[in-house]
Amino acid sequence: MREVIIVADDLGVCEERNRGILRCIETGIVTRTSIMVNGPAAVDAVEIFHEKGLMGTVGLHLNLTEGKPISDPELIPSLVIKQDQGAASIFRGKLGFREACARGQVLARDVEREARAQVDWFRGHVGTAPRHVDGHQHCHVSAATRDVLTRVFVEANIEYVRTPSENQPVVNELCAVCSTVGEEAQEVIHLTHSTMYSLVSPL
Repeated sequence: MREVIIVADDLGVCEERNRGILRCIETGIVTRTSIMVNGPAAVDAVEIFHEKGLMGTVGLHLNLTEGKPISDPELIPSLVIKQDQGAASIFRGKLGFREACARGQVLARDVEREARAQVDWFRGHVGTAPRHVDGHQHCHVSAATRDVLTRVFVEANIEYVRTPSENQPVVNELCAVCSTVGEEAQEVIHLTHSTMYSLVSPL
């Protein structure tokens, strides 16, 4: 018998998103969620899901593309860009990250440091390592990240890594990344020791 798993990403982005996902899980529309631990409302998400006894539905939404990193930006220079007027460094953005990966500028050691920091944040706030992980904007299936992330996930005893699954190549004129993740996901499946499950329906 197959189980249909419907995952709502981006828990922790804002309080409104947190409560919307919570409502969907409570009504049975969504069965799992994944938290973006560098999101402004990540702590709020943990608090409300813990209060409702629903922390078992929460996994990690690994984010290497948007917002501020969990690690000290000075220690992961290949993943971040500096802002003007002394503001804190932020991730490169979806396209900037992909372009840097393609140019060989994203360093495995930086990916490993930030991934471990996000897993540690989850463990510290939730009490356990995440059971499942997926990547924000599919950062985890890039050829520049997948080998090192496989090692991090296996060492953290993460059971499931969600990968995008398409029956045929998808061409999206509005998003170059969306046109390539299906092929990247197929390449990564045989490299990982974790069990894979595919995205059934986004929120």
